Amino acid sequence: MWIITDNADYGDLGTLVQRSMFQIYGGTRLIKEKEAAMEMKLCDEAGIDITKKSIWRDRNRILEGLKNKDLRNWIQEKERMWE
Repeated sequence: MWIITDNADYGDLGTLVQRSMFQIYGGTRLIKEKEAAMEMKLCDEAGIDITKKSIWRDRNRILEGLKNKDLRNWIQEKERMWE
């Protein structure tokens, strides 16, 4: 829920990575487009205005890599309502 508590954007969410035990740098991003979109939708369903959060400014970046049709449609519908 960093979207709410820290007003995190997509870049901020990318700081959470998985590394092997001996790896100091690099790693695999854990929160990708699908997870970010799911979190955005959960916040919205909880009554939090996601359009006022930093993550909303990154919606196009999230859409670029998002393959889940339902989540893509939700973001695009939310965009139309927001305009």
